[in-house]
Amino acid sequence: MKEFKYRRVGEFSRVDESLFGTPFERDVLITGKDTVMALWAEKKQRSCGVVSDTIVLKNDEITEMKSSIDPPPLVPKGHLKMKDELGFDERLAASQERKGRMLAREAERRKKEIAKLNTEDLLVDSIRNKELVAKYEQRDEVKRMNQMILHSKVNTIRDTQMEQKKQWKSENEAMEKKLDLIMDITLIQGMQQDEEKEQNRQQKLKAEAAMIRNQIAEREARRQLELEERERERQLLVKQMEALQFEEMKTKLQKEETKRMLMNEINTHNAKISKEKEERQSERLKEDIAIAEYQREKAQREKELEDRKRDIMAAKEKEIAAIYAKHEKVMDKQAEMDALRARRAMDERERRERLKEAQEKERLDRINAELAEARQKQHHDKIQTLAQMAVADKEEFDRMARVQRQSEEAEKKKTAEEQLKRKKHAEELRRQIEEHEKTKLERKREQIEEAIRLKKEQEKDRKTLETIKVNRKVVKDREKHDEMRSTPAYPSVPRFLQGHTRYGGRL
Repeated sequence: MKEFKYRRVGEFSRVDESLFGTPFERDVLITGKDTVMALWAEKKQRSCGVVSDTIVLKNDEITEMKSSIDPPPLVPKGHLKMKDELGFDERLAASQERKGRMLAREAERRKKEIAKLNTEDLLVDSIRNKELVAKYEQRDEVKRMNQMILHSKVNTIRDTQMEQKKQWKSENEAMEKKLDLIMDITLIQGMQQDEEKEQNRQQKLKAEAAMIRNQIAEREARRQLELEERERERQLLVKQMEALQFEEMKTKLQKEETKRMLMNEINTHNAKISKEKEERQSERLKEDIAIAEYQREKAQREKELEDRKRDIMAAKEKEIAAIYAKHEKVMDKQAEMDALRARRAMDERERRERLKEAQEKERLDRINAELAEARQKQHHDKIQTLAQMAVADKEEFDRMARVQRQSEEAEKKKTAEEQLKRKKHAEELRRQIEEHEKTKLERKREQIEEAIRLKKEQEKDRKTLETIKVNRKVVKDREKHDEMRSTPAYPSVPRFLQGHTRYGGRL
């Protein structure tokens, strides 16, 4: 659905005003009797860059002013009294302030109009005065009067110039005396400054010599401290070497004691082994003897048994021939078995002995290998310790040599810097002295040139004064000649020309 919008002018209007106006705000200009002139003056002032006091009021402001001026609506007396009590003072103060502002603006506007009228009157008067002056200047009497005035001005200027020349001469003489005095003072000050600089240079040289002596003493003290430090370090190194030698000797003694104890233990063990071996050999010998005795006894028993058997079986030889042969075979087999067992037992003992000897030899070899390894390790540790000590000594020596070289290089560098600084200082002093001499010579040359210039100016002024004197004499003769002539009557000068600057003041 299309929405219709009423066009209206009033803010609280409920009437369809589509025929009477636009719904947008617009400014309404109230035109009075002075509005056109005020707008024209304001436009002209704006074009000239002048700010005007004319105010353009909008429709809202005019409505507000009208609402503040219109009489209030009819309300009950109680309500009116309450409203008057609440806002009367504020409204009264606001109206008084607004009235004061309007009166002040009106008074200021009137003052500006009066000033403008006065300015226009003065402009017209000045134009009229210029016209009258130009008119009167065309008259012969006025021209002659101007010549007289110019002549008097020339005489006055000439006298003034003479006085100025005298004054300049006295000033030049005073200036020359002052310049001579200044030159003397400058010379004395320069001599004093030279003496002060020489004294300062001597003091500076003494201070530098004292500083050099102090530096030498400090360097000597530093060198003594370094020597003492080196001596302490050397003593500390000697003590450390002695401690290391003592530790090495102690370790060597301990190792020798350990070696001796090991050798004693080995010897004891070897003696024990030898004794055990001898005991085993004696036991083996005893066993061999016992075996031989056993075999002999066995052979004896066998022989006895054979003899007994032979005696027993003598009668039964035939019957038991086969049995005896069989028994003989059994007995031979038994003997062989016994011999085999004995031989096996003997081999077993020998094998055990060889195993024991091999184990003992292996143990001794292991002990000897451990001792050799310990000796090798000790020798290696000793060599490594000596190498480390040698490397440390070499590093310490290199460090001390490097520190010594660095200190010597720093000392040389410092000495070179000091020499360079002294050289630069001497060159700077020499340059300052040369600049001072050049400045003094330049100042003297300028003073001489200034004196020559002043003398030339004085000579020129003297010649000019002589020329002016001659001209003055001629002028005086001319004045005498003019006085002899009759002077015509001049008309009176108008009053408005009495203050004109061209005529030299009041005539």
